[in-house]
Order: sequence, then C-alpha cells, then structure tokens
Amino acid sequence: MEHIIILWNSVNDNFEDIVIDLESDGVIIQNHIRIELDDEIASFIKDIYNYDELPEKWRVDLKIDYIEKLYNSRIVDILYVFTSKDIKCIKNKIRLKYSRIIDRYKYDNIIHITDDNLEYVKALNAVNKYVCKKGKVKKL
Repeated sequence: MEHIIILWNSVNDNFEDIVIDLESDGVIIQNHIRIELDDEIASFIKDIYNYDELPEKWRVDLKIDYIEKLYNSRIVDILYVFTSKDIKCIKNKIRLKYSRIIDRYKYDNIIHITDDNLEYVKALNAVNKYVCKKGKVKKL
C-alpha cells in the first residue's frame, strides 16, 4: 500500500538515519521532497490533519505550537512510500526511537504517516497544495 510520510522539522538532522530505519523495516521510498514552509507551516499542518473536520482541534493546535516554538527550521521532508508491512507499527517504532534522541521531544512532533487510502488521498491533496509552487507534484 502507498503511504505519505512527513518528517517534521524536529528530525531534520536525523533524516538519513530515519530513512535507513524505514528501509530496514521494508518501506520502499518512491519519492522524496524537502520543502521549506516558512510562515505556512501552521496552515500546512492544519491541511494535513483536515483541521476543519476534527472534533478535537486541540491536538493539532498543540502540535503546531510545539513545532513552531521549539524549532527554528520550517523544513519538512515528505516521502512517498510503499510497504506491505504494518505501517502503524513502523510509525510507533520511529517515534519511540527518535523521541529519545531528538532535543525537546513533545507530543508527536517527529513523524506523520497516512494509515489508509482515504487519508493518503487527503494528505496527497494537502501536500500538492504546497509543493506545486516548486513544480513537484505527485499525481494520483
């Protein structure tokens, strides 16, 4: 199944290590885009999580607060991947490992992975909204 993985700015310095971990868990990376979001990082996060449709907006607000205040970088890495493995298990493994490594870990500020096809399509549309400015768009 195809998934979108977003590595948040907290792990910019750990990108290569995370890629190695993902690949060793059977994740095939099809494409990678590194994007500087500048002052659009909050709106990007809201778009990724379909903020307007969420009953508990506080979770996304908390993530935005941590990502904006704790890290100077506004760069995120977007990976288009394929795996037949349990993606939730892979996501939890990455979170557990890097929450102990990165400086100032807070509530899920390491990785986002789409869990199913509907989430993948919504995330793909949100990602394309930002990366198309740079001429790099993943088509359905």
